[in-house]
Amino acid sequence: CNKRCAEIFGTTPERVLNFPLETFLPDLDMRQELNDRLLNLTTQDIHHFSLSCLNNYGKLIDVEVQTRTFAHQGARSLIGIVLEVSHKKTAEQQLRLTAKVFENAMEGIMIADAEARIIAVNAAFTRITGYSASDAIDKVSRMFRRADDPNLMNQELIEALHERGHWQGEVHD
Repeated sequence: CNKRCAEIFGTTPERVLNFPLETFLPDLDMRQELNDRLLNLTTQDIHHFSLSCLNNYGKLIDVEVQTRTFAHQGARSLIGIVLEVSHKKTAEQQLRLTAKVFENAMEGIMIADAEARIIAVNAAFTRITGYSASDAIDKVSRMFRRADDPNLMNQELIEALHERGHWQGEVHD
C-alpha cells in the first residue's frame, strides 16, 4: 500500500496492510462479494470494480479498484490501484439533477458557446419560440445581435455573459 492509498483510507500504509477486511467493509454482503471477486481472479486479467467502504474515520467513501493477479515467488499475488471517486459520483449526481432542471424548466433556456453559437436548448425554448433543437443548434441567435444594427453584437449582453456567466431578460423580436 502506498502513501496515497493509505490517505484515501485515512491511515498509514503499514496499518492498511494489517487491517482486516471488516475495517473497510462492515457490510457482510459487500465483504463476501469482494472476497468472491478476489478469489476468482484469473492470472494476467485486469479486473475493474467499484465499491463503497469506510475510511479510518468512519466516513463512507466510494472507490474504484483495478486489480491484476500475478505469480510471485511461486505464490498467487495481487496488485491493485484504488481511486477515491466520491467527488466524481457527487458531481455525476449533480449533473443529472441539473439536466432534469434544464429539461423541465418553464422558462426557455438556450446554452451558447463563447462564439454565441447555440449548443443546446430546452423544451420550453422550443415551445416559446417555435424553433426545434435541430433548428437552433449550431446557429448564432439574433438575440446576441443589436436590434438597431444586426451586423453588430449586443455588447451589454455579451459583457454580462462574460462577467456573470449568464444573462436573464426578455428579447423582443
